[in-house]
Amino acid sequence: PNNQRVLQLAAAVEINSGSPMVAETYLRKVLAATPVSAEARRLLATAHLRAGEPDKALVALKPLTDAATPGFQELALSAEAHVMAGDLANAESFYRRAVKLNPAAIHLRTALALTQVAKGKAEAEAGIQALEAISAEDPKSTLADMALFNVWLRRGEAAAGLKALDRLQEKMPDSPLPHHLRGRTLMQTGDKAGA
Repeated sequence: PNNQRVLQLAAAVEINSGSPMVAETYLRKVLAATPVSAEARRLLATAHLRAGEPDKALVALKPLTDAATPGFQELALSAEAHVMAGDLANAESFYRRAVKLNPAAIHLRTALALTQVAKGKAEAEAGIQALEAISAEDPKSTLADMALFNVWLRRGEAAAGLKALDRLQEKMPDSPLPHHLRGRTLMQTGDKAGA
């Protein structure tokens, strides 16, 4: 019951099964014994985020993000917490730091671009251009393509959304998902025959 590795594993299982409060109990035991455990702090922050408590996640991560050399994982978790709290300026800052440490991480670059889009008109175009670049750069990853499709639909620009689906369909030729999304989009624009 006091083995820290077992407690962390149990916490990870509880987080993934939808019980972040139980996970928090296990992680509090780990942090009571070893307050500097980076893995336990990241897991605790994840549990708080799953519970919808971004402020608690930021408190759990603070010793790691304030360190001389924070890792990209804690920076990304902090960015996610700031997004959840509605603080897009700090979210963008943390995502930029995380991407600087791990520039190959498509999910981080996509999250940074989406944060820029969410900030408003001045930043939105830069975010869209970043999503376009990520999409073109990786012929297998569909994350940026899905993000672009959603951005265009939220902006009410169905034609641009359909173009994003064209790229998605090229990357997923055997998947029904692009066809389904295209049908839904065409229905929304009133093109029932096309849908």
